[in-house]
Amino acid sequence: MTTTATVPGCPVDESFDPLSPEFLADPYTALARRPDLASDLIAIHREAPERLTLDEISSTLFSLSFAGHETTTGLIGNAVRRLLEIPATARIS
Repeated sequence: MTTTATVPGCPVDESFDPLSPEFLADPYTALARRPDLASDLIAIHREAPERLTLDEISSTLFSLSFAGHETTTGLIGNAVRRLLEIPATARIS
């Protein structure tokens, strides 16, 4: 496993391939080997499956993958809407 640090304290596994046969055969086992949130959630599931199901893990990771995108889209959309509603606010002095 090759790791580099692009952000201090956040190693990146450049050898990880989500299209590899290993990942496609058993994505939860492949993800469990990585030092990240997904691995931690899978570890909780393995210790006590009734505390956190695989469906809950999938749902959480899916939601998190879009959280930043939705926030940015909403911010830009609301700013543009406000500028169009009150054109005087768009004037730069």
